[in-house]
Amino acid sequence: MPNSDDERDEGERKWVNAADLRPGPIQHEGLSEDQIQRAKAVFAALQPYMPRSFEQLELNFLRDAEPESEIRVWENIAYAFQRFKQKHGPMADAEEASLFKAILLMSMCGPKPDSIPQAQWDELVAIYEGRE
Repeated sequence: MPNSDDERDEGERKWVNAADLRPGPIQHEGLSEDQIQRAKAVFAALQPYMPRSFEQLELNFLRDAEPESEIRVWENIAYAFQRFKQKHGPMADAEEASLFKAILLMSMCGPKPDSIPQAQWDELVAIYEGRE
């Protein structure tokens, strides 16, 4: 068993205050043209829930160890979000925000939010996992 926080196993979860988080270093010189176009499509699809500018999103991808994997995750989030909205029609802003948060949690293997009915969660999971 670890004796201090410095000896924690890499896989162990640790809760931190969000105010204490700082951006990591830039790890890549740039994204490929294909990655930029895909990131722009994600930004357009999720704009109300994304960083204030595309440039901020691009910097976030450049900080990621594997930008390609992260772009794929965000493409999947955008797809699930758009597909669910397409199936169910217009939503109130608060409902749309709740939907986005649920899909974001899902992408991080988080639990179902209490605000999302189980049937809606199950449908989102099926869309997110490509089973629908």
